[in-house]
Amino acid sequence: MIQRLSKFRFKTRLLFGFSIVIILNGITVLVSIQKMNNMRTDLTNIYKHPLAVSNAVREINGNINAIHGTMKDILLSENPDDVAEEANLINKYDKVIKQAFNVVFDRFLGDMQDVERAFESYQQWDTIRAEVITLMIEGKRDEALKNFQK
Repeated sequence: MIQRLSKFRFKTRLLFGFSIVIILNGITVLVSIQKMNNMRTDLTNIYKHPLAVSNAVREINGNINAIHGTMKDILLSENPDDVAEEANLINKYDKVIKQAFNVVFDRFLGDMQDVERAFESYQQWDTIRAEVITLMIEGKRDEALKNFQK
């Protein structure tokens, strides 16, 4: 092989050597790009699938805490208009919670009875919450406080 290359001029041999280096470098770049795309896909799958449940549960917890704080504001409120505003805010939190529960129901890999019990507890609390808001709008603060403390 070396004897065959020695028949060519120096310039030709040099161009041939550089061409091989450039081709090998190009192949390395293409393989690297493919591997980076595979890593991007894997990271996207990790974020969207297994972490989706934990992110949804975190969202549920945060919004339940926000609703609980807003309910305290409602109980301290003197004005029915303020109660209505706070109730609208609670409805927004409620929508986010229900969407997050849908994600948990869809992607949770464990015992579904745990998720169902959590959702049933939330729905029961939702009923009590609606009663308290209705009583506060009607001006029945003492009765609303009793229901809230159940």
